[in-house]
Amino acid sequence: MPAEQSQALAAAQAAAAVVADAVEREEGPMTPNKRRIVEAAILAFAEKGYAATSTKAIAVEAGVSEAAIFRHFPTKKDLLLRLLQPFARHVVVASGLEELSVALTQSADMEELIRHMMRNRLALVRQFAPVVRIMVQELPFQPELQAALAAQLPHIRANIEHVLGSELAAGRIRPMQIDRMMRWVASLFLGYFLFSTHMPRRDGWDDEAEIAEMAAFVARGVAP
Repeated sequence: MPAEQSQALAAAQAAAAVVADAVEREEGPMTPNKRRIVEAAILAFAEKGYAATSTKAIAVEAGVSEAAIFRHFPTKKDLLLRLLQPFARHVVVASGLEELSVALTQSADMEELIRHMMRNRLALVRQFAPVVRIMVQELPFQPELQAALAAQLPHIRANIEHVLGSELAAGRIRPMQIDRMMRWVASLFLGYFLFSTHMPRRDGWDDEAEIAEMAAFVARGVAP
C-alpha cells in the first residue's frame, strides 16, 4: 500500500476509535465485537457512503456475523445515528466549548479569538475528516441527526452570546443577531473546509494565511 494511502487509513482508524469512545460514553462499556462493529461501520461509511454500504460488508470488515450487528443495532440507520450523535455531542461540541474557554483567555481581540477558533476547528475537522464527511453527506437526509445537532445549538449559542455581549458592551462590535452571525461564520468555515479538502491544492496554499484572512474578514464585518 502506498505511503499516502497507509497514512490515510491510519488516520481513519484513529478517528473511528475516537467515535467508538464517544459511543461508549453514552452507552456504557462495549463488548469487543460491538466495538469492532462501530469502528468498521465508520470506515465503511466513510469509504463507500452510507447508502452504498451494506450491513454484510460491515460484518465482514468487523470479523463478525451479520446477526451480531443486529443484536446491537436493530437497523443500519440506527447504527449510523448511534455513531454520529455521540460524536457530535462529545467530540465536536464539547471540545469546541472547551477551546472557546481557552481562546477567551489567550485572545487580545475579536479577530484573534476568531482566528484561534477557526484554526482549532479546522484541525479538528481535518483530524476527523472521514466522520465529518459522513455527517455532511447524511445530514440532509436524516431528520434525527438534524434534531440531535439542533439540540446542541443552545449550548453553543449561550457561550457565543456571552462573548459577544462582552464585546458589545465594550463597543468593539456592532449590535447584531447572534443566530445570523453563527450561520455566516459556520457557512464560511464549512465552505473553506470542503473546498480545501476536496479540491486540488495549488502551490502556495497556506491554511494559516487563509485563516488569518477569514478571521480579519469576519472581524471587520462585525466591527462598529
